Amino acid sequence: MTGSSPAQAPPGSLFRADDTCKSAAALTSAALFTACAIDRAAKPTDISAMPIFLIIAVVFLVVIFAPSFWVKRQLKKHARPRPDFPGTGGELALHLISRAGLTGVGVEPIDDGADHYDPQSRTVHLSRSFYRGKSVSAVAVAAHEVGHALQHARNEKLFHLRMALARSIQPISKIAGVLLLVGPMLSLLLRAPGMSLIFLLLGILALVFQLLVHLVTLPVEFDASFGKALPILAGGGYLQPSDLPATRSVLRAASLTYVAHSLAGVFNLWTLLRLLR
Repeated sequence: MTGSSPAQAPPGSLFRADDTCKSAAALTSAALFTACAIDRAAKPTDISAMPIFLIIAVVFLVVIFAPSFWVKRQLKKHARPRPDFPGTGGELALHLISRAGLTGVGVEPIDDGADHYDPQSRTVHLSRSFYRGKSVSAVAVAAHEVGHALQHARNEKLFHLRMALARSIQPISKIAGVLLLVGPMLSLLLRAPGMSLIFLLLGILALVFQLLVHLVTLPVEFDASFGKALPILAGGGYLQPSDLPATRSVLRAASLTYVAHSLAGVFNLWTLLRLLR
């Protein structure tokens, strides 16, 4: 996730789909729908192929949105208050930061559902319910976000590669969205099919770049959960052994938040490639 607020988030932050990637994906998807509609209007419709296309589209939509629903379900399922826990998610995050010797890293509450580590301000942002609450979800998410702070402090290559790529994704995605919206319309108005092909190729390159960002993000997220957070929580005695299965579920959910966006990128790329046929 990103920056100081969900509405204006810097593109370098982590955990869940940051607003930059979400807005980029939304813009690209809208452009693709417009391009598809214009393409359909310009070509004779193959009625026999429509049912197959619709079935594939529905399957892809289910695959894309299912991970997001599962993530929310897991976080909610394990957010039951646990008065027996010694501290809140916010207190645990501060403790882990101090224990790891991370100087200049802070912890702040934020709107629910916007948990992230912001590398620009070096701040762990936790949902207010996790920041103030005592639950398996609060503890696991706090440890996951501190895991990103550890990646940052240790100058881990994938973390910094993801940051560098994320800084470029928003302008590239905006340009791709404009090209995909304007290109087919200009091609139709000017009756120049070659122009449409050029715009589509540029759009494909932009989508490949978006997909690369998501693919780099996935191992970063898994490392924050299972390379950092789980060993800390399990090895440090912060949780009872009976709580570890639930903790793994929450950490898995935290890691898989980008899967839906990766799948959406694949679907958008597939849609563009169909337009080239």
